[in-house]
Amino acid sequence: MSAGDDGTTDDFAEALRTRVRQARADLADAAAHPEGTIVQIAMDELEDALAAARAHGVDVPPAAVAHDDAADGERG
Repeated sequence: MSAGDDGTTDDFAEALRTRVRQARADLADAAAHPEGTIVQIAMDELEDALAAARAHGVDVPPAAVAHDDAADGERG
C-alpha cells in the first residue's frame, strides 16, 4: 500500500479521531478528580489532537455534551 492509498488515509483519519475521543475522555476524568497539573496536561493533549486533525483535514465530530436539567432554565 502506498501512502496515498484510501485505506491508509482512512486508517490515519480514524486514528486521529480515536486520539481526540480519548483525549476528551481523559480530560473529563481529570476534571472530575482535579489533582495538580493533570487537568492542564489533559487539555494540552486534547488541543494537540484537535490541531493534528485540523492540520490533516480530518473532520472530528463535536464532543457530546452531558445534559443538565438545571441548565435548561426551567421556570416555574
